[in-house]
Amino acid sequence: MTAFETRPGVVVFADLSGFSPVVDPLDEQAYLAFMTDFRGVVFACLAPRVPGNLVQWGFWGDEVKAIFYGGDMARNARDGVRFAADLQAAWERSKIADGMRFKIGVATGDVTVGPFAGATAPEIEARALLVARTLSKWAKFGAATRIYLDAATCRLLDPARRVVRVPDQDAWELERLAE
Repeated sequence: MTAFETRPGVVVFADLSGFSPVVDPLDEQAYLAFMTDFRGVVFACLAPRVPGNLVQWGFWGDEVKAIFYGGDMARNARDGVRFAADLQAAWERSKIADGMRFKIGVATGDVTVGPFAGATAPEIEARALLVARTLSKWAKFGAATRIYLDAATCRLLDPARRVVRVPDQDAWELERLAE
């Protein structure tokens, strides 16, 4: 690939709150066991979406990102929100670590695929990733995982989908999806 290609996409960013106080005291073996379990929960939610419009996903410690790109944008939004809801439900069922909850942001925006400097293969960069990450930081930590959406993602969803405007923020909170 020699040129950059930009298209709209949907980015999900999830940050595990309460992670450091739980894992900091762990020895190396216990930490690796925890991370293996953590990644297992996340991957179980991602696996049904591969192959498909999920084009990139990854971990940074306790953070997870997934990018849905190409094809129908309404489908990308539905898949991104469904992944976020599946991750929310799977984590709460897992009981891996009490007191840790995901704060999740879902944003729609331009996604660029191209030969970024130093890359050995085409990489993906998304301004929407910054928005999704910001949304996840706004999500309040509490008894349950919170999923925040930006306005562009809300517009792509079924109008019957239950979202609630977050006071003083340009964000909407997704109410729990039916199992």
